[in-house]
Amino acid sequence: MLMSRTGTALANPTELTVGLYPYVPRIEQFQTAIQNQWDKVHPEVSLKFLDENEWDGGYDQDPPQNADVYVFDAL
Repeated sequence: MLMSRTGTALANPTELTVGLYPYVPRIEQFQTAIQNQWDKVHPEVSLKFLDENEWDGGYDQDPPQNADVYVFDAL
């Protein structure tokens, strides 16, 4: 069962929007590794990764309302 960020069950999600910390080295490689592992457990649900214009890791923006999951810099 997949849950929303508010803790409610998602009925039949077909896509999750993911905001990764955008300043990791080789972010495309990071996204590919996540996608490959995700496809093994939920191939019916695609992942949409936000770009750095949509999510800056929490420096100047709050997490976007459309993000189902996000990672921010926690210095």
